[in-house]
Amino acid sequence: MSFDDLLETPVDRRTFLKLAFTGVLSVLVSEEPVRALIKSVPRSVAMVFGGSCGGCTTTLIEIGIDLKALANADPVFGTLRRSLIYYPSFTDRSLDDFLRLSSVDVTLITGSIGPTIHDFETVVEHAREISNTVIAVGNCAWTAGVNRLSPYGLRPVSDAVVVGEYVPGCPPRPEHIWYAMTGGAIGESPSSTELGGSRSEPGFKTVCRTCVA
Repeated sequence: MSFDDLLETPVDRRTFLKLAFTGVLSVLVSEEPVRALIKSVPRSVAMVFGGSCGGCTTTLIEIGIDLKALANADPVFGTLRRSLIYYPSFTDRSLDDFLRLSSVDVTLITGSIGPTIHDFETVVEHAREISNTVIAVGNCAWTAGVNRLSPYGLRPVSDAVVVGEYVPGCPPRPEHIWYAMTGGAIGESPSSTELGGSRSEPGFKTVCRTCVA
């Protein structure tokens, strides 16, 4: 495989991370395809959580580990200051800290909005105001998911703000979030069964499918 073949987009997430962690991207940063690949990674990322089962949180932990590791392991990313600026599990910051932010490249939002999710609609509106791109992550943020069955009027994020990208799944895969964050440069696009088709379709699964009512 030639280097040009390796950089055909989208680049596999794990391949991209290996290139960064081994210093290959730093060595080849003068090459335009490499620079374009690096620039596709958002300069700053925030993550906020609404009403959900928490399944998407496990996926976002992987994204957080990826971003923090990139910032620490590769001098190219350290120089370009790619950073995870708000994610309570990693940055030890409060919701008030998020509401004080004035600018962020990408905000990833999971979960639904509604009257029982304290102040989350305000959080989502602030995310839209300060973010270049808002990405709704998971079925609950995308369509309200199983939360639509709730008697409390839970709704998708798009009912409150304009969403730039959607990453379906219950939970979605890290590769799909990378694909949305980087404009299709890294990761992979969700398949048709992961886009929310019938639950009877082969391969279509949700976290809640394993629960016994």
